[in-house]
This record gives sequence, structure tokens and C-alpha cells, in this order.
Amino acid sequence: MSRASLAETLAWTFASDLCGDSPKAVALAKDLLKDVRKSGLKSPFAEALLRRLALAEWTKMDRPRPVRLDSRDPKESAILVFFLNAWGATYEDLAIALSVSEDRARHLVHKARMEQVASMTRIPIPKPECRRPRELLSDFREGLLPEPLAEDVAQHLRECRECTTLDLHLRTVLATPRKTPLEPPPELVAPETARPTLSLSLDGVSRAKRRAGVGLLAVGVLMGAVQLHPGLNASASAGMDRMTASFSRWRGRGERLMEDLRVLKALAIGTVEGRTEELSQTLDEYVNSGNEPETSSAKNKPKADAVLDSRDPKATPREQQSPRPVEGAPSPKNPS
Repeated sequence: MSRASLAETLAWTFASDLCGDSPKAVALAKDLLKDVRKSGLKSPFAEALLRRLALAEWTKMDRPRPVRLDSRDPKESAILVFFLNAWGATYEDLAIALSVSEDRARHLVHKARMEQVASMTRIPIPKPECRRPRELLSDFREGLLPEPLAEDVAQHLRECRECTTLDLHLRTVLATPRKTPLEPPPELVAPETARPTLSLSLDGVSRAKRRAGVGLLAVGVLMGAVQLHPGLNASASAGMDRMTASFSRWRGRGERLMEDLRVLKALAIGTVEGRTEELSQTLDEYVNSGNEPETSSAKNKPKADAVLDSRDPKATPREQQSPRPVEGAPSPKNPS
């Protein structure tokens, strides 16, 4: 036989207290368990949700008197004390169910406890200085008061014999043992299911993923070792610097080669057109510029397109072109 879980036990206890031992209680317990399982919450959050759902059902049912309530007092304050003792509800749960503040819920519970104290002994009429400490006795014993206010209540109990007697009976009420939950019927207990076992898949996709994961792990370990080891880190940095310098040199050589090809192309075109003499001076300057040291000033070097510009007659400045003779002026060849 399967053993009932805590949620199943509490659900049946709440349903029995509200509906008694009837088919309605079984239906209510099943509804509570269904809502909790749908939420996916685990203990202790599942039990807290159960209490709030049960209190919500209590408010929907016109706040019925719980079946296991010992006192025949129909007052709602006594029912709230029952929820604290039998259901393990909190002041926050009661405040949400009653749509009041938490302080108001604590005041109602303290009022119910003082009514239980009144059934044990006569409560004298409070003096003006006793009213505030008596209202705070429950919060004082439950440790809910701040330090200055708790010290004031303790000081008053040391000076007032009547309030001390009430406090003694109140501690007796607070020490009342909680009611045990009820054992649910078999139809509410879910059968035990076998726990799923973990298994590793050995298909091709899984093997490829494992190999990729091992490779990434090895690369990460190697990079971590290089970064953590000072010698390896320095060696890797020097290697990267050498690779960067080599790349820069090869890049410079490539650019120089492209410039030389452009010059050769311009020289070939000039030779075909019969303008070799015009290119000779610019070509000599360009060839000699490659033998100069790299530290020489860039202002003294000819431009890469100097040879290309020299072969284009349109690029000749107008100041260097011969002026056109003015009409009526004597020609240099015919001075007359």
C-alpha cells in the first residue's frame, strides 16, 4: 500500500474540517491536490499553497465552522485560532483570506485568545496604563514586537500583578499542542511510480557531441595553462609579436611589388607611344627611391603615380605649355 504524502494528508484534513466525512470532502480534497500539482510547487511551498486554497474555499462557503473545533463558540475569532493550531496557517494567510491587513488579523487572533483566558479566570477591568500592554501580550510572547516596545511590555509585567496573571494564562493557551492531521482515504493516495533512471545514449550524434565537448575542454585547459604559467604566457606573446612583424614586412613587400608593376605598365605604354625621353628622369627618381633607407623623410620621395602622370600630356600644367600667338603679332619664325 502506498504511503500518503504530506500534501495529500493536509488536503484531506482541510477538506474534512470544512465538509465533514462526506463525498464532498473527497471531491474538495481532489480539487485542492489537482491545483497544487498543476502549479508544480514542491514542499514546503506546496503545503503553503494548499492552506491558502483551503482558506479561499472557506470564504466561498460562507465561512462554515470547522468540524474539529472544540469550542462551540460560533465567533469567527475562535475559528481563526483553530486555523493557526490545526492547519498551521500564518497571520498572512488569514489576512489574505479575510481581505484585511496582517495587523488586523493578529488583533482578531489575540481577541480570541483572551476570550479563552476569560474562560479560565476573571479578567479585571484594565487600568489606563494596562490597556496597551494587554493588547500586545500575544505579539510579545510570539516575539513579534520591536526591541523598545517589547522592553516596555516586559517592564509593565514586572510592575503589574494583574497583567502578569493574564500573561501566565495566555502562555498556557499558546502552549496548547496542535491538532494532528487526518489520514487520507486510499482513493486520494497516488500510487508510487518508479523513479526514472539516467542513461547515456551511444548513437552517432551523442558521440560527436561528446568529442566536440572534449575538444573544447582541451582547448580551454590549454589556454588556461598558457595564461596562468608566466613562462608560457611570455613565450606566446613573443610568438605573436614575431608573427605580427613578419606579416607587416610581407605586406610592405606586396605593396612595393604592386607599385613596380604599375611603373612597368606605364613604361611599356610610353615606349610604344615614343615618349621614352619624357619618362627617363621620373623613372630614375622612382628607381633610386627604393634604395633609400626607410628612415628618410617622406617629403623627398617621389609619389608612386609620378611615372604615370608624366606620360599623360594633359597633366602638363598650363604655365609650362607654350602660349598661343596673338592675332597680328609677329611670329618668332617670321619676325617681319
